[in-house]
Amino acid sequence: MRPPPNVAQAIAETKARYCRFADSDMWDALDKVVLPDFTFEVLDNGVAPSGIFPSFTSRETWVAYFRELFTTKQAMHLVGVPELEQVSPDEVRAVFPIQYVIADQGNSPDPESRITGGGHFHEVYRRVEDGWLLAGTKIAHTYCVLGQ
Repeated sequence: MRPPPNVAQAIAETKARYCRFADSDMWDALDKVVLPDFTFEVLDNGVAPSGIFPSFTSRETWVAYFRELFTTKQAMHLVGVPELEQVSPDEVRAVFPIQYVIADQGNSPDPESRITGGGHFHEVYRRVEDGWLLAGTKIAHTYCVLGQ
């Protein structure tokens, strides 16, 4: 069933903060939007290179990996309007369209360092005391281009 408007808005805002925190290297703020047992997986559908990003089973390992990666990289994530389904009073499944760019830091990054991708985030959000937080993400690419 479709969630009430206030739940839909809360989830959209959680996703927006997730993208802003990741793009701005605000790794310590991610505990405000991502649960400790967060899972992250890139689905192998033959579009993205195999192993482009590893899978994770905790926020801690996910943050550590991307914190290290983004010491030399910069990113920008753009998400669209989600499809939402409330599967229980405390769980919502979401599909967000996504486009992202990752490249070397600086004003003139090496074009070969660039990853441009897009597809859909298939996600689970759970209600906790502080609101709706992200429990899991699976990325299904519809395209992924390495270099220019």
